[in-house]
Amino acid sequence: MLEVIPSGKILGATVAGLDLAQPLKDADFASVRNALGAHGVLRFPKQALTAQQLVEFSARFGKLEINVANSYQEPGLPQIMILSNMVENGKPIGIVSTRNALDPELEEFVSEAERRKHIA
Repeated sequence: MLEVIPSGKILGATVAGLDLAQPLKDADFASVRNALGAHGVLRFPKQALTAQQLVEFSARFGKLEINVANSYQEPGLPQIMILSNMVENGKPIGIVSTRNALDPELEEFVSEAERRKHIA
């Protein structure tokens, strides 16, 4: 069951009880969209999405943009940009994270996946 848990701060809420790897019912998506409008930033912890599933979920909010620089994109899915400060073979694997520029109160809303996978 979908639950929206406000952060208690100016921005942000955690959305629990959804598996974003599965297609959402229209009513659940409407609740997510309303929560985004009410809280400005949403966090969906403990999700395991493929890049394709991320595109499918994100596209429900509207047409996805493609970076015109044609850089740091997920292979085969140019709608996804890779956010990372890691370097492999002397080249960055993604666009540099702005994580360190975030207000400390918003820090908790930076994706767990970003912290585990892409932040060195």
